[in-house]
Amino acid sequence: MPDQLISELRLRASRPALPPALVRRRRLEQRFSGGIPWSVVLVSAGPGSGKTTAVASWLHGSADAASWLTLDEADNDLRTFWVDVLGALSAGDVLPAASRLQDFVPAATFGAPEALLVRTGLAELPEPVMLVLDDVQHLRNAEVLDSLSTLIEHRPPQLRLVLVTRADPALRLHRLRAAGGLTEIRSEDLAFTEDEAAELFALDGIHLTEDQLRVLLERTLGWPVGLRLAAMSLAATDVTRGIARFTGTERSVAEYLIGEVLDRLPAADRDFLLRTSIAERISPSLATALTGRRDSQGVLEGMVAGNSFVVGLGDGSGWFRYHPLLRELMQHRLSLEQPGATEELHTLAARWFAAGGRPIQAIRHATIAGDWDEVGRLLVRSAAPLILTADAPALAAALEPAARRAAGQPRLSTLLAAAIWHFQRQDFPAMHRDTTEAAEFLPEAPDDVRVPAELLIAATTVAHDRLTASAALVGSSTRLLSLLDGAPRRLVPAAPHHRVVGLNNLGVGQLWPGICPPLRPT
Repeated sequence: MPDQLISELRLRASRPALPPALVRRRRLEQRFSGGIPWSVVLVSAGPGSGKTTAVASWLHGSADAASWLTLDEADNDLRTFWVDVLGALSAGDVLPAASRLQDFVPAATFGAPEALLVRTGLAELPEPVMLVLDDVQHLRNAEVLDSLSTLIEHRPPQLRLVLVTRADPALRLHRLRAAGGLTEIRSEDLAFTEDEAAELFALDGIHLTEDQLRVLLERTLGWPVGLRLAAMSLAATDVTRGIARFTGTERSVAEYLIGEVLDRLPAADRDFLLRTSIAERISPSLATALTGRRDSQGVLEGMVAGNSFVVGLGDGSGWFRYHPLLRELMQHRLSLEQPGATEELHTLAARWFAAGGRPIQAIRHATIAGDWDEVGRLLVRSAAPLILTADAPALAAALEPAARRAAGQPRLSTLLAAAIWHFQRQDFPAMHRDTTEAAEFLPEAPDDVRVPAELLIAATTVAHDRLTASAALVGSSTRLLSLLDGAPRRLVPAAPHHRVVGLNNLGVGQLWPGICPPLRPT
């Protein structure tokens, strides 16, 4: 082997150096130590998750003989792969002088018989040997993967194997997993806990409050590199402002995510991320509505499998979410690369949620799109009855931006949003004033908005009369029921709810005329 190749192999067969300020993660070390005697250990997580550091730190405190090999593209040749594996075992001083593997040099025709000789040589070792293969994601050659799979399936008892990878390799691990012989360490395991994160910042001389630490953990989801970049960017003299600036668009974070995640994706998948980043959570159906791609399920599952900062929510709902920092970066890039697309995409999302019977989420997206007429349409057609349910606080929060615009930009949509918002806040005079002003805009509204809006105004009038013990309650309830009788059903999906309000309050007005006390929602 040429000297240059020998030098290169020695570098790849060297254990990575540990950072000077290292947080010892003993819970992970216990997982490694507990799994090694009986199993193969698979450490599969995305970039910056601390895979290599965690394994190297564990080995640093272990007395077991160990060899390390960082794989690269050249190892997609079967002979080269085994030359490198044997070279790493030799460089790690784990092979006795009498081992047949010391002088074994794979030939150009290396195949199954030669692989058997390697396994036999490993079986003859007097002591257990640990072999760490790092960057296994580089292996794509079918012959190499098949040969490594065979080694795993028929591994000698002396061989203890650790596979470190950015994405699950195409190895035959299913039987080992089913038999309980595979220890798996994944992104959620590698994420920093609150105590580990506090220690990390303390090593840099930054002592965070519980609230400050909580904000950073929520923003990074415990992502090790994210926390390290945060620690580098914070100044001990102004931690609060530094935390506020630490987002997915912060330069060090953006450069890392672009270099390690986005630039490694096909252009079509990168565009998929851009367009779907407008949603807090994403489902395959919503993704299709936003991108037009019918393979959204496969794209999302592929990104999860590839540890591309996309995770399934794990609740059986079929929904996914993006890492907060990646989502922030994607939204920023979307605004730069596709001006105007953000509003268009939020409008598409609003329509998708509305069609699925989720008016509150639809209102949120229509609000971000600045489509106040759509906010009003969603409110009068389907969302308004939710103000009388447990969803009332969420509805009021979604309507607040439109409600606050009513003072400066009074129109049917903003005034009705303000009326419902004031109802939730128990400001009934303001509610009544809003609906009275809103009624002035009814003549110019299209039928699909005018009819349900008139019914909503009538329903709020009933509520006002009931809450103020007005003698007009019978009249306002009767008017609401009369309007319902004349309204086309297709224009008023919320008609059954309005009818319940009208009938109940008509009964109250008829039973207790003049003595109905003022009521307040509890």
